[in-house]
Amino acid sequence: MSLWVLFWAVAAFVGGHFVVSGTPVRARIVKLIGERAFKALFGVYALATLAWVVLAYANAPYMPLWPEAAALGWITLVLSAAGLLLLVPGAMTRKPDGAGSGIHAVTRHPMNWGIALWAVGHLVVNGDAASALLFGGILLLALGGSVSQDRKAKVRLGADWEAYAKATSSLPLAAILSGRAKMRLADIGWPRLVIAVVVIVVLIGVHEILFGVAPLPV
Repeated sequence: MSLWVLFWAVAAFVGGHFVVSGTPVRARIVKLIGERAFKALFGVYALATLAWVVLAYANAPYMPLWPEAAALGWITLVLSAAGLLLLVPGAMTRKPDGAGSGIHAVTRHPMNWGIALWAVGHLVVNGDAASALLFGGILLLALGGSVSQDRKAKVRLGADWEAYAKATSSLPLAAILSGRAKMRLADIGWPRLVIAVVVIVVLIGVHEILFGVAPLPV
């Protein structure tokens, strides 16, 4: 397969999410077929385009863009671990519409930023064109998703949005460093953090088996 096949696969996967979440298309489709049918239809589309991305990436030609370096591996490990420390608690925590607390004191979008950090880490260490397309697309989707979610929250919250935005931040740790929020690990939940650490350890252990690359640089 050529890199163009991967490009169109990533464009279909990422673009489909942007069209549905960031335009009136979703509301129009829901009006025609109903919420349940829409979710089922989009779920099939997302899985199909994701499978296309995986297949296209696995068969894409290798075209190096920058040389590998041992230091890049450590950057990837740190960013991926940090991403999972956001992603796992974020996935296990209901997002509040009030002042940020717990993992949402760190960022309003822990799952999106977790994915973004993971994508940046892998984008850095995989210095080839196919990886740039794959992880660049994932990064774009994660960051764009945060912008889209903020826009929707602003409409949903109305007059309460300003207070919510001032007490939180999209950029991780920005509200904490500016004194607008406080990070308490107990509020995030020790079980969530422990599970995140376990996930990190397990992924380090099986990464070479699953993907053929040792995650711990030597």
